[in-house]
Amino acid sequence: MDDELDFERWESAVGKIVMSLSRVEGELLIKYQSHFSKNKYFKDSFKERLARIQELYNNECGINLLATSLFEQVSDDIEYRNLVAHNPVYADMSGEFLKFKVSTLKSDGISIDLPELECEAKRIWSSCIDFTVLLRVWAKV
Repeated sequence: MDDELDFERWESAVGKIVMSLSRVEGELLIKYQSHFSKNKYFKDSFKERLARIQELYNNECGINLLATSLFEQVSDDIEYRNLVAHNPVYADMSGEFLKFKVSTLKSDGISIDLPELECEAKRIWSSCIDFTVLLRVWAKV
């Protein structure tokens, strides 16, 4: 239970998720500036940006399993980021342990504990690094 109250660990995990995807947004902005426009970037949602860049990638590099998988993973990671960063969070003490609960319109309470959040933060950080490398290697081609 003490781990669940370590708010610095909560902040670190949520921050790692937000910053990892912010890095991806920066990479997408670079692509937009060279192929579309900065104004178009700010008019599109994160998911629209990702889809537009995936289409561009596929047109220039061809469809491949690794790239498709990374684009899909980032898309899923955006959903998770939105879940932990943009919804009300409260302490649920109804069970044996304190839980981080997120309340959304779509679901009546998704429980996320600290170890799960930290694990997801590490996974998202890693997948965002892989995605960034994909875009940077593509830029060199």
